[in-house]
Amino acid sequence: MPDLPPRDESADNPPWRRALERQLRTYLMECASEPHGLLDMVVGDVEQLVIRVILDHCHNNQTRAARMLGISRSTLRGRLGLNK
Repeated sequence: MPDLPPRDESADNPPWRRALERQLRTYLMECASEPHGLLDMVVGDVEQLVIRVILDHCHNNQTRAARMLGISRSTLRGRLGLNK
């Protein structure tokens, strides 16, 4: 497996991005085998985490959460699996 690029500790790299980078590097070092489909898995997990945290922050007010996320309430409900 090729070496990973060096860590970016610059001021343009916010703390949440550095934390995610550390976790991904740790995950890759601890994997028993080479993961497949990692991008889709991580993007999906991060999206759900962000939505959950924002909804919690907004006391489950979907309109406010959608506004903070920069998406419509309908899109938020779709991503939560609530549009049936």
